Amino acid sequence: MRSLIAASFIAFPAAAGPDPASVLRTLQSTVELHDVALSRDGARVGWVEQVQTPDGPSPDESIVQVLDRTTPSATPVRLTAGKDGKAHDEHDLDFSPDGRSLAFLSDAAQPHQLQLYVADLGNATVRQLTQVSGLGPTAARSRSSSSRAAPTSKARSSRRRVGPEWWTSR
Repeated sequence: MRSLIAASFIAFPAAAGPDPASVLRTLQSTVELHDVALSRDGARVGWVEQVQTPDGPSPDESIVQVLDRTTPSATPVRLTAGKDGKAHDEHDLDFSPDGRSLAFLSDAAQPHQLQLYVADLGNATVRQLTQVSGLGPTAARSRSSSSRAAPTSKARSSRRRVGPEWWTSR
């Protein structure tokens, strides 16, 4: 019996798994999606993607994407507070009650200093609402009684995520 088992190991070598380099390439091409927001009427969806680097998703650079769900052929539109063509740390999305604006936080004006911005989704213009130094706005949440966004004072650690996160490979 032992010779039969030994012969089977020799005749049928163990199936080779994926090589470690290909596993690392797959992990490094993973895109982290978070801060998904849906407008009240369901017409638009926004999300944040961590920027890809050779070492995987960047912890400090992210981009805001918005998709108009009413147009079947629509593609996501990138919104950013940056004017330099670079990625910044942008997150904490919230649509206005009428769905025409999107509030978010960004460190585009100064690295690691979050400011509150509002994007007009009709013409994709972004304007800065706050100019603070030190501990700035911690989340962008719209007031139910108006279409203006207001920063909340809830404390937030630098990379804490609340709610679901999704990962996908490109």
